[in-house]
Amino acid sequence: MNLFKKIKKHITVIILTVFTVMCTAIYIVGTVSKDFAELFTTNIASIFRFFFGAISSAAPFSLAEVLIVAFFVSVLASVISFIVYLFKIVFGIKNRRFPVIVLVPFLVLVVVWDMFALTFSTSYNRYSLKEHLSLEDEIETVELFETLEWFVSEMNDSVKHVSFNSDGMSERDNSFSESAALINDAMNDLCEKYDFLQKKGFKAKPIMLSEPMTYTHISGVYTFFTGESNVNINYPDYISTFSTAHECSHQRGIAYENEANFLAFLTCLESDNEYIRYSGLVYMYTYISNAAYKTDKERYYALSVGLDPRIQGEYKAYSNFFQKYEDNIFEKTASAVNDTYLKSQGQEGVVTYSQVVTMLVNYYIDYIK
Repeated sequence: MNLFKKIKKHITVIILTVFTVMCTAIYIVGTVSKDFAELFTTNIASIFRFFFGAISSAAPFSLAEVLIVAFFVSVLASVISFIVYLFKIVFGIKNRRFPVIVLVPFLVLVVVWDMFALTFSTSYNRYSLKEHLSLEDEIETVELFETLEWFVSEMNDSVKHVSFNSDGMSERDNSFSESAALINDAMNDLCEKYDFLQKKGFKAKPIMLSEPMTYTHISGVYTFFTGESNVNINYPDYISTFSTAHECSHQRGIAYENEANFLAFLTCLESDNEYIRYSGLVYMYTYISNAAYKTDKERYYALSVGLDPRIQGEYKAYSNFFQKYEDNIFEKTASAVNDTYLKSQGQEGVVTYSQVVTMLVNYYIDYIK
């Protein structure tokens, strides 16, 4: 009977401990078995991602943003409470009790770990998009420049339907919320074509603290513990539009950054909205043109000179916009943290974002050309 009472008294801790052990086991097995990771990501983790996304979608704001701010407030409260507790011990004050609030940040981190293991961790070891789409690992120089030529042609055609402000920046033809809904619809359509992608998602949300967040050079973030795709709307429209598709790619179970970039690009091409399509082309052109420049400068210049002046002005306007946020300690810290996180999940750090060129070229050769 006493044992039963003890179990009942600590039932919450027992349940959390068992659940954490189970989630950790899922994480470990997912790192050693690609088949398990693919199966779990597609059939089980997707259910939880959808469930958390459905709950958070009821809030018109980024629930994750509020929770993150609340977490840091709880950390501050915990530190203060613990200092007061130590102060009472030092000065022999009676009737002191250990402040339970000190444990709150720890418990939050445990729950966050469990949700990561359950919803997103296996996505890092599943079969890659290259494997699912049967894309090659290498590209020929001629294929790279064929793809670059296609980009220039498509961008020049797409820019005819885009308006620009006096600073030279393009402007979306609707609100962020409307654009996010269109991107989610386009991704729904795209995911119907591929059975390895989560078929249903939820539109991205704007980040309220977008201006200060820009100093970290982060244009968006997917929060697995709420299932939300969060976007920095302080960035120029073409970047926040593409970032919306990028973060929604994570929501569909794509973990690697280069693959999220690639799926975001395909989503932009899938959309009937001309600005969304334009954003995908202009954003990804940076990667393909950088690769072409490093490969053959003369051929690169010969093709890039034909780029519409309005698009060249777009890049210049972005450069002017970004000068304010370039070198600062927040960017260095955020980059180091992100780099460490990506490497801990088997990626090559922040350089992973640019490793999309091979996929772009081979997709163009196999599916578009």
